[in-house]
Amino acid sequence: MITVEKALPRDTADVLSLLEEILRIHHAGRPDIFSDHGAKYTAEDLEKLFSDPMTPSFTVREDGAFRGYALCRFVVSDGTPPRHAAKTLYIDDLCVLSDHRGKGLGSAMIEHLKAFAKEENCDRVELNVWEFNLGAMKLYQRCGFSTQRRQLEIKL
Repeated sequence: MITVEKALPRDTADVLSLLEEILRIHHAGRPDIFSDHGAKYTAEDLEKLFSDPMTPSFTVREDGAFRGYALCRFVVSDGTPPRHAAKTLYIDDLCVLSDHRGKGLGSAMIEHLKAFAKEENCDRVELNVWEFNLGAMKLYQRCGFSTQRRQLEIKL
């Protein structure tokens, strides 16, 4: 059975471990940008995120076992010409353990996040994805995400 629940301090070690997997994927995809070592968050950082109502975080579990997480934050913008005021649930990180992908865990997490965002009166859910991460892009498209804008580069 797949369940999505609020991340708790007990999840810190599992999330830190999965962040290492994400770093390897990003380093392999763009070694010119991503180092092969380091950590995006410390245990203390995660525990603060898990307790802050502006950074809702969730885990996805299969039969009670940790399989992935989503770290989010609310982005609230005041209406200033030419843009409307908006409240967005921004997915900063979403990952499922590599040996458990393709089992509906990512889709379950995204469906939960969409419902949560509606309950929180958000106007949209947003995320960024790297072009090399084809599996993630396919998941997001299947779940209804579409391209809002593109960030382009020239490597020098």
